[in-house]
Amino acid sequence: MSQEVRCIPLLPFAADSKGTDETAAAGGAEVAGQVAFDSPAADIFAETIPLVIHSSLQQCILESKASEHASRMTAMDSATNNANDLIDKLRLFYNRARQSAITTELIDIVGGAEAAQS
Repeated sequence: MSQEVRCIPLLPFAADSKGTDETAAAGGAEVAGQVAFDSPAADIFAETIPLVIHSSLQQCILESKASEHASRMTAMDSATNNANDLIDKLRLFYNRARQSAITTELIDIVGGAEAAQS
């Protein structure tokens, strides 16, 4: 999993100046595309910008939380894999030590049996 840092500028926020020539044709209502607005563009802009900034900040916070959880998941997966590797190495070391002890005991038993026969 990979993460990349992004910088998203929130301010200054610029408005598009379209619709000023269409105001006179619409009888005072400003037209943007196919939608007519009753309020002046400045009022709509003043009400909309805080909502856009708030939703952008909320999205950044949610993405940050998701990134943190993904980072924790990656770290826990790595720790689990390292622990499993360590367990495998310790099991191999234990089995070799046990096998060496068994071999040593068998050699002692065979050596004792040969000494008793001589």
